Amino acid sequence: MRLRTLALLIVVSTAGCHPLPRGGTTGADADALARAMERAVHKDEWDRTGAVRWTFRAVGQTHRLAWDKQRNLAQVSWRNHLVHLDVANKSGRAWTKGVEQTGKKHDELIEDALKIFFNDSFWLNPVAKLFDDGVTRQKVLVKGKPALFIKYNSGGVTPGDRYLWLLDENARPVAWRMWVKVLELPGLQVSWEDWRSLPSGAMVATKHRFLRTTGVRIADVQAAPSWAELPATDGQSSSR
Repeated sequence: MRLRTLALLIVVSTAGCHPLPRGGTTGADADALARAMERAVHKDEWDRTGAVRWTFRAVGQTHRLAWDKQRNLAQVSWRNHLVHLDVANKSGRAWTKGVEQTGKKHDELIEDALKIFFNDSFWLNPVAKLFDDGVTRQKVLVKGKPALFIKYNSGGVTPGDRYLWLLDENARPVAWRMWVKVLELPGLQVSWEDWRSLPSGAMVATKHRFLRTTGVRIADVQAAPSWAELPATDGQSSSR
């Protein structure tokens, strides 16, 4: 699930809700807008970023992640747990308080770590996934301005989630509205702000606000061309 931990932040309310967009066009117009979004956040440079480390912070949640993008391996730590993941094979090794876990506890930690990884890596750079398999794109107008309506028909943990990207004049996201299974606020609008440039030139947003609060922060972002060049910190070794 791409937004699993955000569910813990929501107080049931009608404030901030929006209806699903109507109309819109698919095909070349929608794809051109999506490509413009990719250029606005320097997706080509993101694709050349071989490894990245960051901290995902939300109310009651702190996760530290390191991702070897080239080999699709990851390290995920939270509370007293550390998991080394082979993301593609959904397997790995898990430790609690430094003690390696086996059996049912191992399986539970692998499952939890995969959910955290899919959620937190999606928040890190969802613009990189606009053309994934199973994604449909529609160009719509919101107050006369072009916006991109996205549906994930497959992938993640909750296929069917939908997002409406609101853009500035350069096609860089300023907010999205979400219709996702885990939230009780349909069309909740969340900001995309405090954009930072990684060493590669790729751009990531590090602050997301909704209902006048800071809901999600992406902190301590580090990136490198390869895993071997990513600095080790907080017990997360860059040797695998």
